[in-house]
Amino acid sequence: MNKIIGRFVPFGNPYRGARPFNVLTKVASDYLPPAWKGIREGGDEYHVIERAWRFEPVEWNGVGLPPVGFEFEYSSHANGFSSWNWRKCTAVGKHGVLCVDENDTELYLNDTNNKFRPAKTESDKKRDISVNEMVEVYRNALGCPSHAIGELYDAIAAGKIPGIRID
Repeated sequence: MNKIIGRFVPFGNPYRGARPFNVLTKVASDYLPPAWKGIREGGDEYHVIERAWRFEPVEWNGVGLPPVGFEFEYSSHANGFSSWNWRKCTAVGKHGVLCVDENDTELYLNDTNNKFRPAKTESDKKRDISVNEMVEVYRNALGCPSHAIGELYDAIAAGKIPGIRID
């Protein structure tokens, strides 16, 4: 699935019936520069002149519902479960509440029983692995802070903590 990177919004009303539209790609165009061209949501091509259209990139920091086309993680806290279990999903419907999960299952999510956050990047995932390994070393260090730090240093030096090394 292609991700929406932003949308073009007309300045004022330059053309009768001009409406904002979402885009999947955006590159400079030599058609009456400065201008942009690319692929719209739905697969059609577009050309716009910069003086008539304003580009608004899609950005989402986890506040509110995710925008259409955005990959995110959601967690349900319904039925009295005490912990949050995060699952990856892509918003495909209006206001980001209709989505498709990793198994291509369509879901309708609301913000009453669900939490939302941006999907983790590869660097986030690597960091989590390293932090989890360090926590495990600390737990196994008999509860003494100075001993735990020594054990942690030794584990890093031995290459047991991924993504961290001592030169």
